[in-house]
Amino acid sequence: MAMLAKDRHDNKYSPVAYAHRLRRIITQWCLRDFGIRSRVRKVSNLFEVAKLTDEDKEILKELCDKYPALSDSKVLEEFPPWIIEKARNSMIDEAINLHRNVVKANSNIPQSEGELMQRRLYVNAAIASNEALIRDLDYIADIFNLNLNSLEQLCKMLEKEKANLKKMRKTDARDFRKRQENKKVCAEY
Repeated sequence: MAMLAKDRHDNKYSPVAYAHRLRRIITQWCLRDFGIRSRVRKVSNLFEVAKLTDEDKEILKELCDKYPALSDSKVLEEFPPWIIEKARNSMIDEAINLHRNVVKANSNIPQSEGELMQRRLYVNAAIASNEALIRDLDYIADIFNLNLNSLEQLCKMLEKEKANLKKMRKTDARDFRKRQENKKVCAEY
């Protein structure tokens, strides 16, 4: 039995509700500079906190040059504000695209082949946005040297959303074929 659109409610596991939750989490994560801290780490901040003298600054820089592991941790590296802003905008834009495409795909139940193709385009665009988010997340983790364990939950959520969207696409095609077969059977009688 069909249910009116106004009577349908999203459960917390539906692709729409999940996309909304993902968008909120990604936005909060971006606002905290990708989970690094509440503010950007800068060399000047490190020197001010430690109250290092010019001599000590030189010694610390020499140590970082001598031991690459120290420089890999990017303790002394300043992240330019433009790279953080660019990465933040990329993540938020893709999260918005994912959410919008899922909402558009979920807004109608396809009754014709044209509607099915339109819904499929929205689902495919949502899957592409999801994949772009995963790639951006990998890039940001690499550039900002983030702990991958802290990103595990977000990666799992993105993978689950992708699986939900693929399931949605497969179910749509199956349901549409059944409706077409039923129309053929009814036309024969």
